[in-house]
Amino acid sequence: IEELSGIPTTYFTAPVMNEYKVAVVSGELDIMAKNYNGDIVPLKYDSESMTYYGDFKVPDVQQSAYKDIAINGAKKYAGFMSNDISMSNFLSGIISGTQMYKDMSEYRQYWYTDHDSTKFENVEAYELKVYGKDCFSCAVYFDYWIFGQRGKPDFQQKLETNTRIWYVNRNGTWYMSDIEIFDRAK
Repeated sequence: IEELSGIPTTYFTAPVMNEYKVAVVSGELDIMAKNYNGDIVPLKYDSESMTYYGDFKVPDVQQSAYKDIAINGAKKYAGFMSNDISMSNFLSGIISGTQMYKDMSEYRQYWYTDHDSTKFENVEAYELKVYGKDCFSCAVYFDYWIFGQRGKPDFQQKLETNTRIWYVNRNGTWYMSDIEIFDRAK
């Protein structure tokens, strides 16, 4: 699965996609798919290729715990980028040996290093994908406000931020393992 290619498979159980071929006269079939947890997975039918596609979505009632982890991770990333969270604190939440860990440990350019305070607004977690019991990803949007700069106490800057962070569970703790920063279509 391409979106998981940045995470070494030694850190999680990689999901597999199954392909089944069924001979029928024509039209859609009444079929069902389930995920690793036994939950029904919504299927989309492509009539041109006569193929059903499932995704990694989880029922709404199971999403809040994952989304809370994703929001906290995205906020921690923003705090690191604005130099409000130390590198060692930030790296402690990332699996060492991943490209994300390497990139962040070498990072030396921050959004704003001289400011008085920050604030998060309009925080939204979306596009949650659970790949198995030990791996998920979630996109998070937020407005990150930076207030006050040296000599400019009235300074305000809003940074609209979209991240997708992949998490791996190791020994009961969720760690960041990959990140993508992107522009969200309005």
